[in-house]
Amino acid sequence: MKGLNENGILTRLGKSFLKPTGFFIQNILAMKNLCLKLLFATLFFISNPSITRAQTIDTSGINKHSDVNYKQQFDQDIAPKLDEILDEAVKLDLFSGCVLIAKGDELLFNKAYGEANKDFHIKNTVDTKFNIASGTKPFTGLSIMLLAQKGLLSIYDPVIKYLPDFPFGEKITIYHCLTHTSGLGHYTQEYNERMHNIRGFDSFLKEFVYQEKLLFEPGTQYSYSNSGVIVLGAIIEKISGITYAEFLQKEIFEPLEMKNSCSEMPEEVIENRASGYQSKISGGYIETSLFISPPTSATGLRTTVGDLFKFIQGVNKNKLLSEENKKIMLKPYLNDELGPYALLWYKYDSLITAGQACEIIGHYGGQPGFRAFYFHYINYKYTVVVLSNYDCNMYIPTTIEKILFNKTYSLPRISDNQLLYRYLYQVFSEESNEVVSKNFSGLLKNKNYKIDNPSVLNNAGYALIKEGDIKMAINFFRLNIVLFPEDANAYDSLGEAYMKDGNTKLAIENYKKALQIDSMYGNAEYARCLIEKYK
Repeated sequence: MKGLNENGILTRLGKSFLKPTGFFIQNILAMKNLCLKLLFATLFFISNPSITRAQTIDTSGINKHSDVNYKQQFDQDIAPKLDEILDEAVKLDLFSGCVLIAKGDELLFNKAYGEANKDFHIKNTVDTKFNIASGTKPFTGLSIMLLAQKGLLSIYDPVIKYLPDFPFGEKITIYHCLTHTSGLGHYTQEYNERMHNIRGFDSFLKEFVYQEKLLFEPGTQYSYSNSGVIVLGAIIEKISGITYAEFLQKEIFEPLEMKNSCSEMPEEVIENRASGYQSKISGGYIETSLFISPPTSATGLRTTVGDLFKFIQGVNKNKLLSEENKKIMLKPYLNDELGPYALLWYKYDSLITAGQACEIIGHYGGQPGFRAFYFHYINYKYTVVVLSNYDCNMYIPTTIEKILFNKTYSLPRISDNQLLYRYLYQVFSEESNEVVSKNFSGLLKNKNYKIDNPSVLNNAGYALIKEGDIKMAINFFRLNIVLFPEDANAYDSLGEAYMKDGNTKLAIENYKKALQIDSMYGNAEYARCLIEKYK
């Protein structure tokens, strides 16, 4: 199983968990019962491990919150600091993309960095369209609210009212799907292998979502669920009589003049589209189109920083929803009892300065080779949009916030994990796995590296699989079980690598070992199916 990514809350905070079940970035069952309110209250103050501190800079003494001549003050005091961190990140090849910052209606900063296409060396521009992955979800939440505003549905209706073949009866409501409290989970490993052949919500529902088992009684827990959002997409199409993409175009993009946004299939020609890239442990990059799922109501919208600014402004100014319905959309589930997730929006309070909280709305998204962050600071009228066609992390948005609010920040540098991966790749290229395992403590000590959880090597192993280097991935996974012999997920990952390498015998042995350690671990059901298949 892979490291938690787009839909795993801990990854958004710069931490790592275990893994979802395939190349499409997903959440896992272990996310249940997390205290999201505490986590997201500190979201924008946590440094990401992929870009860590190198030089600490103090921005105290700058008064940033007077609206009088603010653009002039911003250009003088803040913009140079933003240029410094972004230019350094680009220099280290840690960022490629676009950054937009506005205060109220005034655009303060809007710049592009890096290349949209490395094959032809096409530069990113502020009009480049990026895949915003789960940043699509607020568009689905708004779409449902638009239907409710027209009296075409109630958000408390059972799903089965609109999807008669829904196999879970009346217990799951639209509201449950909007708040990730439905008990539905995620796509299966089979979907990851077939995703490019799936077209339309009907096939998606019948072949995957309807085959799931509920993780918990609807409404009792929070568990981030792409499947629930797929259900909402099907309802939007059923009620409106048009496709999800057509609904977005007619009801959101056109009224808000979002002329650079679309929900098109990957095979379509999309003007100014950015390609996604992941850095290889062995050096260079891989282009990620083969690993990205087609667009749905849960993911895959392509847009620009400018159009996302229009979207945020449209919501804030009630251009599409009434004030009453906007408040419903942005009200966290059960008054925050299960976390700060509203109707497919994040809505939480963050302690910006001592004694001063700020309400923040927005979302995050990620697919292989793409990251999207867009948030609006309601009290201060700031809008920050960061879109990237790299697997970048929280450093840019967190540091932007620190600069805007007089916080101490740090310049970027290549992370310890990235340096560790490159070092181990070199060592494994020169020595056998047995030699490395035997002398591993000394090898780490020589370079002052530490591996304190199994996700570190697990993530590296899956990156190597994606690069097509299965043998090297097996080396990383084997070392992981030496370091963490009681971790079921580590054995599962090694089993998957052996299966991809054609060694069914060793694959099944490791799947069995994973089940012996924990019969209920995240990929347990899939492991049992494989063991049964290869009896």
